[in-house]
Amino acid sequence: MGSRQRFLVAVAVTACVGALTTGCTQTAEGSAQWISDQASKPVDGGQTESVIIDAAAVEDIVGADLPDLYETDSPLDDSDLEDCEILGIKGQVALLGDDWDGFYLRKLDDAPSDDQDADHIVLEVAAVYPDAEAATTAFESAGDMAKECDDQERRTSDGYTWMPKIAESTADSYAWTAEQTDLVDQEWRCSGDARRRNNVIIRVFACTEGQDGPATAAAVANAMSNTVWELSSPEG
Repeated sequence: MGSRQRFLVAVAVTACVGALTTGCTQTAEGSAQWISDQASKPVDGGQTESVIIDAAAVEDIVGADLPDLYETDSPLDDSDLEDCEILGIKGQVALLGDDWDGFYLRKLDDAPSDDQDADHIVLEVAAVYPDAEAATTAFESAGDMAKECDDQERRTSDGYTWMPKIAESTADSYAWTAEQTDLVDQEWRCSGDARRRNNVIIRVFACTEGQDGPATAAAVANAMSNTVWELSSPEG
C-alpha cells in the first residue's frame, strides 16, 4: 500500500519568475492593492519571526487542531539531498541562498505520534533580505533551479515518489502541487505558494488528503503577505 512521506521532503516546482518589478499586489480583506517597493521601507531582519502567522490562525484556516509544532531560525541542512529534493522542507539553503538577514521556519501538523501519519501538515517559511533587489535575485534563482522539475515524476532519496506540477507563476509569485504517487487507495498532496513581497520571500507548504491544499497554502500566504505590508508601511 505504501506510506506517506511524513517529513515533507516534497518537491516544489516553478517556471522562471521574471525580472525585478517595481511593485507588488497586496491582498487585504478580499481586495487587491498596488504597493510600490520604492514606497515601502524594508522589513528588518529582526522582524522575520513576525512574518510567520501564529498557530491559532493556521488552525482556523485548516479547520483542524495542529498540536505538533517544530520551529527554527536556521535553515535545515540540505547537503545530502539530490535533484529536486532541495526544494522540499530541507531545501532552504539551496533555494533561498545565504544573503538573507533573517530566516524563520515553522511546521505544524496533527500526527498523533512520531511514527504515525498526519492528516494535515502546514509549513511556513520567511526569509528577509537586505533590500527588494536582493530578495528578487534569490527568487529568480529559485525559479531557475526548480523549473526542470515540472511534470516529471521524482523519487526521493528516502524512497518516496512524487509528481510535481506547476499551477501558476508571475514575476513575484508562483504556486505548485506535488502528489505522492506511490500510494494505493490514498490521496496525499502537498501544495505550495511562494511569493516575493518587498524584501521578503514567503514560502508555504500545505499537505493533506484531497484537494484542499492549494486553498490552504494561498490563505496562509495571503496572511503572511499582509503582515509583510504592515511591517513595510512607512507608518508601521
